[in-house]
Amino acid sequence: MITEDSGLLPEGQNGRISITIRAGRTDEQKSEMRERLSALLAQRAGVDATTISATSRDIDASFTMEGGALLPEPGAAEEAAWKAAG
Repeated sequence: MITEDSGLLPEGQNGRISITIRAGRTDEQKSEMRERLSALLAQRAGVDATTISATSRDIDASFTMEGGALLPEPGAAEEAAWKAAG
């Protein structure tokens, strides 16, 4: 159990990242995202990146809301307006 917020994992404990993202990214993009987030967590936690596991799960845009609105499907005409609204 962590009793202080040092940001470091206790010795012998591994980190885990679970990412839920809007479907539509390539396997390469998802792999890069998992690798980058794992490296960032490892750096922050003061551990080797090999002690971090990361998984990603795709969710259809029609099941995902942001700011109270359903997200557009990747490549849909509405996506450009959604990105511009940022």
